[in-house]
Amino acid sequence: MLATVVKVEEKAGQKAPFWVVHVEGEEKPIYAFDPKVGRALVPGLWELDIDTSGRFPKVKAARPVASVNGSEPAQAEGEGERAVTVHLVVSFDPQALAEFIGLLAEVLKTRS
Repeated sequence: MLATVVKVEEKAGQKAPFWVVHVEGEEKPIYAFDPKVGRALVPGLWELDIDTSGRFPKVKAARPVASVNGSEPAQAEGEGERAVTVHLVVSFDPQALAEFIGLLAEVLKTRS
């Protein structure tokens, strides 16, 4: 599901934290119980994998989307390169930071 996340709230559960995800156009929130997913979600455009089989709709996976075209890049008019502004949010969870650095290294290798 392609969705605009407008607000994410972290809540304290009985055993672990969970996140209440407010999505534009949806009356009821969606919940994230996986810390990796919950901590990564910030307001913006996301491709969300939602599990609706249980009592609460749950975000099982989330991927930020750069444009309304989903995983396809936005179509630009004209030729050549253009500047792109990227807003980056990093959680300082050591494992998440190591994964981010690995992904960044891969991206930089493909650019050179």
